[in-house]
Amino acid sequence: MIRPMLEGLAPDDFVFTAVQGGRISAGRFRERQWGKAMKRAGITKHLTPHSLRHTSASWLLTEGVAPQIVQHRLGHESLATTSKVYAHLLTDALALGQQRRQRHLDRSRAPARGHRR
Repeated sequence: MIRPMLEGLAPDDFVFTAVQGGRISAGRFRERQWGKAMKRAGITKHLTPHSLRHTSASWLLTEGVAPQIVQHRLGHESLATTSKVYAHLLTDALALGQQRRQRHLDRSRAPARGHRR
Protein backbone atom coordinates (compact mmCIF):
# COMPACT_ATOMS: atom_id res chain seq x y z
CA MET A 1 0.00 0.00 0.00
CA ILE A 2 2.74 2.47 0.90
CA ARG A 3 5.52 0.89 -1.16
CA PRO A 4 4.50 2.65 -4.43
CA MET A 5 4.77 5.98 -2.60
CA LEU A 6 8.40 5.21 -1.75
CA GLU A 7 9.53 4.63 -5.33
CA GLY A 8 12.03 7.22 -6.46
CA LEU A 9 12.43 8.78 -3.02
CA ALA A 10 15.80 9.31 -1.43
CA PRO A 11 16.25 7.86 2.09
CA ASP A 12 15.80 11.32 3.67
CA ASP A 13 12.81 12.39 1.54
CA PHE A 14 9.42 12.83 3.16
CA VAL A 15 6.81 10.22 2.30
CA PHE A 16 3.95 12.44 3.45
CA THR A 17 4.24 16.14 2.71
CA ALA A 18 2.29 19.34 3.19
CA VAL A 19 -0.01 20.39 0.34
CA GLN A 20 2.72 22.54 -1.21
CA GLY A 21 5.49 20.06 -0.39
CA GLY A 22 7.89 19.97 2.52
CA ARG A 23 7.40 19.10 6.16
CA ILE A 24 3.89 18.84 7.61
CA SER A 25 3.41 21.23 10.52
CA ALA A 26 2.58 19.17 13.61
CA GLY A 27 0.36 21.92 15.00
CA ARG A 28 -1.59 22.34 11.77
CA PHE A 29 -1.95 18.58 11.39
CA ARG A 30 -3.41 18.23 14.88
CA GLU A 31 -5.67 21.23 14.33
CA ARG A 32 -6.92 20.36 10.84
CA GLN A 33 -6.88 16.56 10.64
CA TRP A 34 -6.15 14.81 13.92
CA GLY A 35 -8.98 16.25 16.01
CA LYS A 36 -11.54 15.64 13.28
CA ALA A 37 -10.35 12.07 12.77
CA MET A 38 -10.51 11.36 16.52
CA LYS A 39 -14.03 12.77 16.69
CA ARG A 40 -15.19 10.74 13.64
CA ALA A 41 -13.73 7.60 15.22
CA GLY A 42 -15.58 8.29 18.47
CA ILE A 43 -12.34 8.45 20.46
CA THR A 44 -12.73 10.72 23.46
CA LYS A 45 -9.47 9.91 25.23
CA HIS A 46 -6.74 12.50 24.70
CA LEU A 47 -4.35 10.90 22.23
CA THR A 48 -1.64 12.39 20.08
CA PRO A 49 0.17 11.00 17.04
CA HIS A 50 3.05 10.37 19.44
CA SER A 51 0.69 8.20 21.52
CA LEU A 52 0.25 5.96 18.47
CA ARG A 53 4.02 5.73 18.04
CA HIS A 54 4.35 4.64 21.67
CA THR A 55 1.47 2.16 21.30
CA SER A 56 3.01 0.66 18.17
CA ALA A 57 6.37 0.19 19.88
CA SER A 58 4.69 -1.32 22.94
CA TRP A 59 2.71 -3.80 20.85
CA LEU A 60 5.81 -4.82 18.90
CA LEU A 61 7.80 -5.46 22.07
CA THR A 62 5.02 -7.38 23.79
CA GLU A 63 4.72 -9.58 20.68
CA GLY A 64 8.39 -10.46 20.98
CA VAL A 65 9.86 -8.27 18.25
CA ALA A 66 13.56 -7.75 18.99
CA PRO A 67 14.29 -4.44 20.75
CA GLN A 68 16.86 -3.64 18.06
CA ILE A 69 14.13 -3.80 15.41
CA VAL A 70 11.89 -1.51 17.47
CA GLN A 71 14.84 0.85 18.03
CA HIS A 72 15.36 1.05 14.28
CA ARG A 73 11.66 1.62 13.60
CA LEU A 74 11.49 4.43 16.14
CA GLY A 75 14.67 6.01 14.83
CA HIS A 76 16.37 5.89 18.21
CA GLU A 77 20.09 6.42 17.77
CA SER A 78 20.85 4.19 20.73
CA LEU A 79 19.29 0.98 21.98
CA ALA A 80 19.72 2.49 25.44
CA THR A 81 16.99 5.03 24.62
CA THR A 82 14.55 2.33 23.58
CA SER A 83 15.46 0.21 26.59
CA LYS A 84 15.02 3.10 29.01
CA VAL A 85 11.58 4.12 27.72
CA TYR A 86 10.26 0.58 27.33
CA ALA A 87 12.16 -1.24 30.10
CA HIS A 88 8.98 -2.49 31.76
CA LEU A 89 7.81 -4.02 28.48
CA LEU A 90 11.18 -5.55 27.73
CA THR A 91 11.05 -7.34 31.09
CA ASP A 92 7.53 -8.58 30.31
CA ALA A 93 8.55 -9.62 26.79
CA LEU A 94 11.52 -11.54 28.17
CA ALA A 95 9.27 -13.44 30.57
CA LEU A 96 6.75 -14.14 27.81
CA GLY A 97 9.52 -15.38 25.51
CA GLN A 98 10.77 -17.72 28.20
CA GLN A 99 7.25 -19.09 28.72
CA ARG A 100 6.84 -19.65 24.96
CA ARG A 101 10.19 -21.44 24.72
CA GLN A 102 9.30 -23.65 27.67
CA ARG A 103 5.95 -24.61 26.11
CA HIS A 104 7.73 -25.43 22.87
CA LEU A 105 10.27 -27.58 24.70
CA ASP A 106 7.51 -29.32 26.65
CA ARG A 107 5.63 -30.13 23.43
CA SER A 108 8.75 -31.41 21.71
CA ARG A 109 9.51 -33.74 24.63
CA ALA A 110 5.97 -35.12 24.92
CA PRO A 111 5.46 -38.53 23.30
CA ALA A 112 3.43 -38.47 20.10
CA ARG A 113 -0.15 -39.62 20.48
CA GLY A 114 -0.59 -43.31 19.83
CA HIS A 115 3.15 -44.03 20.14
CA ARG A 116 4.90 -45.61 23.05
CA ARG A 117 8.45 -45.02 24.02
